[in-house]
Amino acid sequence: MIILEVVIKKISDGPKAKLAEGVVNLLVGDLLFASWPFKSGGWGLGPLPLGKWKSTTISRLPDTSENVAYKRDSFPWFMALIPKFQTTRSGIGIHGDGNVPGTLGCVGLQTPDAEFYYTMNLLLNRFKLIDVVVRLA
Repeated sequence: MIILEVVIKKISDGPKAKLAEGVVNLLVGDLLFASWPFKSGGWGLGPLPLGKWKSTTISRLPDTSENVAYKRDSFPWFMALIPKFQTTRSGIGIHGDGNVPGTLGCVGLQTPDAEFYYTMNLLLNRFKLIDVVVRLA
């Protein structure tokens, strides 16, 4: 079983909204395969809600000025997250955290992000769906 675990370790006041910081863990069975630090929120409605999500797509975006917020060190990309619970939030996903630190609610990776993109692209091509759990540490 493959699970992405988004673990929120700290919540603080961001520029315009609450800012969550933590780590995204890729779990393969009981094995921690990889880990990436992230920030979520600071803008808009703050960090993404806790709960169970899923993803079925990751897309490389055009490398234009409109997509600068989706590009950390490599190229712009977006992995859509679909909630498995009721929420008014939409457009949530995982991407490299470009531009100013923080996001409008997405999970913004803080380290070189190409490894995450290629790993998730490979897994989604093979398994078609990845479960995502967002929780507090």
